[in-house]
Amino acid sequence: MVNASALKRMAIRGGRILALIYLSTLGSVYFLQEKLLFYPTDATAEALHSAQQNYGAEEIVIATDAGHIRGAFVSGDGEGPRPTVVYFGGNAENIWLRIERFAWLREMGVNFAFCSYRSYDMSDGEPSAAAFLDDALALYDHLRTRPDVDATGIIPWGFSLGTGPAVRIAAERPVKGVILNAPYSRLSDAAAYHYPWLPVRAFFRHEIDSLARIPNVVAPIFIAHGNDDGVVPIELSRRLKAHAKAQVNYLAVDNLGHRSILSHPDALAAVQNFLRGILARAVAP
Repeated sequence: MVNASALKRMAIRGGRILALIYLSTLGSVYFLQEKLLFYPTDATAEALHSAQQNYGAEEIVIATDAGHIRGAFVSGDGEGPRPTVVYFGGNAENIWLRIERFAWLREMGVNFAFCSYRSYDMSDGEPSAAAFLDDALALYDHLRTRPDVDATGIIPWGFSLGTGPAVRIAAERPVKGVILNAPYSRLSDAAAYHYPWLPVRAFFRHEIDSLARIPNVVAPIFIAHGNDDGVVPIELSRRLKAHAKAQVNYLAVDNLGHRSILSHPDALAAVQNFLRGILARAVAP
């Protein structure tokens, strides 16, 4: 029969083992954050060729401190400078294979542009939140120099991970409006949702704080989120809406998960109506 002293020693030993396992897990999560957070896609030059053949896309190449990021520009119908949607995709979203999803923008006379994140597709470098945010501004600044882009009519559109760069642009550059599908308040908030047993915020190295930036957005905001989103809980976008000072059009779609928010008929119709509304507004002198 095991005596009380032996049981105590066993409990202490078990507690130490559990503590070591927990600390080891913390260390692994800290040093492997990039692999846990970012899921690079792997589109090749064939995707660019397909976009050129099917949509008349033009390659975008922007220099960074780590090489170049690459994307595409699809012209909207019409002549002269046109409004431009600049899109920032979600994690593991291969935008090159989904250009057709945005083909309706061309019929509205709106250009469509994007660049893959660093290490995604044909873009150089290593993924990081800071790099994604800086590259977003570089893409915006590049687009403003194009003669076929109306510099007063740029609209950043972000999905999931991409909502952070979209908010960054809208908070620091003149935009016509901003579209956010399944946005988070802070990237660490979304990470903490998936790892509630870890002190995520204490050692998070890739913060994107949209909650701090959203009050600086003065252009109209559109937010759409599914009530059953298991990747970015809808509470995070509600928190974002509550901190916004600009006009917010908010759509919560019942019984809808994460990725489906981009293709759901109600969400798509709401985005199109939002775009028509902001594009119809006269540009302030």
